[in-house]
Amino acid sequence: MTIDASRNTVTFRLGSDRTLTAEVPARAADGIRRAWRTVADEHDARPETVTAIDCRWQPSVMDTRYLELTFDDVDVTYAFARPAVDGWDAALADATRALEDAPHQALQHPTAPRPAAEAATSGDRPGELLPVVHSMSLPAGRELWDTVPAFAVVDTALFATLARITTTPDGMLAAESVGWDEISGQEEFLSMAKDAALRLMAGLDMETVTSDGEIALVRIRHDEQVAGSAIVLANLHGTILERYGWDAQIVAIPYPNELMIVPADSPAMDQLRALVRNAEARSATFRPTLIRLTATGREILLEGGAEPEPTEDPATDPAVNVVNFHRGTDDVHSALMTARDDHAVRRAWAQVVERDGVRAGQVTAVAAHWEPSVADKEFIAETFGDVQHFFIMGRPDENGWDEAYETARRLNEEVQRQRIEEELANASQGILESTRDAAVLPVLRSTSLPSSDWIKETRPSWPVVGDAIYATLARVALTPRGTVGMGHILHSQVTDDEDFQRQAADAVAAVLDGLVLEATDELGAADEPGGDTTCRVTRRDGLLAAGAICLPDFHERICAITGWPELVIAITCPDHMYLARPGTSAADTLRTMVAESAVEDRELRPTLLRCTADGFELLLESAL
Repeated sequence: MTIDASRNTVTFRLGSDRTLTAEVPARAADGIRRAWRTVADEHDARPETVTAIDCRWQPSVMDTRYLELTFDDVDVTYAFARPAVDGWDAALADATRALEDAPHQALQHPTAPRPAAEAATSGDRPGELLPVVHSMSLPAGRELWDTVPAFAVVDTALFATLARITTTPDGMLAAESVGWDEISGQEEFLSMAKDAALRLMAGLDMETVTSDGEIALVRIRHDEQVAGSAIVLANLHGTILERYGWDAQIVAIPYPNELMIVPADSPAMDQLRALVRNAEARSATFRPTLIRLTATGREILLEGGAEPEPTEDPATDPAVNVVNFHRGTDDVHSALMTARDDHAVRRAWAQVVERDGVRAGQVTAVAAHWEPSVADKEFIAETFGDVQHFFIMGRPDENGWDEAYETARRLNEEVQRQRIEEELANASQGILESTRDAAVLPVLRSTSLPSSDWIKETRPSWPVVGDAIYATLARVALTPRGTVGMGHILHSQVTDDEDFQRQAADAVAAVLDGLVLEATDELGAADEPGGDTTCRVTRRDGLLAAGAICLPDFHERICAITGWPELVIAITCPDHMYLARPGTSAADTLRTMVAESAVEDRELRPTLLRCTADGFELLLESAL
């Protein structure tokens, strides 16, 4: 493959796992400025997100000044010194020879490897060392990314490792990835990657398919059946453009051993799309992939094969971003993306369109575990208009992902999966269909439960019993299946404090609808000497009667009926509560009941309260 040294490849690094690349004429005095304008416009990049810039050619004086004014203290590296005006011909010839001997830009720059105590000699092991591509959307792929040296190929969605390819006794190919213990640092890994790229290029074979006398498709093959790895070559687009004149290219990698390319405007694109969509995933670390390739970058259009099966539930795996597109109130279309992917929503939408045939005009809400990037927010606005979009975890800056993952893990350990899924569905739908016409009611919550901080971050609330119990709002009703459906009121659904106070007052008043206070002997205390009476408070619909303690005149109302100046209140379930007079065996029974109750509700621990004219006092909470 011919390398064109007259083109200056400029790569802007955004953190450790994302790069944006553009090609400009090597002689252009404002080449870096042109390259930045190209990638910034296409990918919505901002100067402050750039952490390093790699160029094939040394920046000119003009570009050096531009770099100082535009990028804040960013490291700039280059491969070849900029010659005098009359020295370009000789410099280009020298650069071409150097690139052909060891292609400086043959690979996307690898991520910095971890330090190794002692590096083994990689040449001591059998097998030809070649790059092998993997998909981050597969659990085994993510595990590989975390455990061996690797470099990004298409953002963080597609990456490559270096592996020794050998043939087993039964004629099958086996790949053994290079480990951290085999390299001493980034320089050695880069050198190994360059050598692997050279070996890959030497074994590549291009075949063409013609239609009506014109080349319609290019198929790339390789002796060791790793033709799909050709996507790692940074000059792949330039080579195809030079040979066939295709500016925008569609690359299909249905299997690791095959890569096909057609022009973006070709009717054959639909055939490649169908091929990728229907291809079976034959590898645990690679999914059939369709990529758009231009001079300014690469974009994954579609991943085929089986949906990834996370090693843990998506709700508890922080590296997985579950993206939901809601069509109405009960039709949800989901796709699993990687959390760090700045184009997760765009790619998830492409999968959903291909798989389910959904149209943008049908989407009523977009929800995701991780906050969409700036690029994805613009994509949502451009594609779906003013539909609401929701997320659970805020998006960190480029250097904050490790901490964000740890926060997410802690949160996921504290909040059960069912609750997270319910919140995601409720946020994007607004409210469940079954609760569309239900009244808003207060939901009591224990501050001591692990999910408390997260709940308060996502929903407006107010204190009910000191710092121990607080309340949020939700639309609540029985679903057709007989379960309780909740549509929680989020911060985004409240305009200001005054609006929240109004909604809260209406919700508290709504508790009175169907509220029933009755004496009960189900606890048996009334039959004991000095047992006195136990009262039970419920609502006729059976829902959230315990929220009655939010009534500002709760003590006055109950005392007027029972004649008790003080109350002991046991709440073991938000749907009902028991009342007794202090100092009676009935009150002791309530204390024992709370102490022995297990925490079965996600919102509220079994709780014992004392109620007087002065307010509430927390007496006891069950063990966690």
